[in-house]
Amino acid sequence: VKRFYAEKLRINRGNNEAQWNHKYMKIIESPVQTIERAEDLKSIQMNVGVLMKTLSNIFESSRFYKEARMVSFLDRLLQVITLKIKKRITLGKALSEASQGPRSA
Repeated sequence: VKRFYAEKLRINRGNNEAQWNHKYMKIIESPVQTIERAEDLKSIQMNVGVLMKTLSNIFESSRFYKEARMVSFLDRLLQVITLKIKKRITLGKALSEASQGPRSA
């Protein structure tokens, strides 16, 4: 009987965590998809700020999304963004534009 209640508690905790995971994933789904599908860097730039604020709120309020999980998610997100930037900007182009100075509006 004791083992049964221990397992029931473990399952209930897992269920609770899964419900929160679902809630948080629905919240960040739109900005993450926008970043994944972005064809230009401006779209990424516009959504990263929104996503970071949302992730900060999740981190502060969640019992489940703490350091390890948040770092893992941010690492994967950074990989996606880095690949998109690499596809559009070469080091030579970046250095060339930097040497020309800031553009006027």
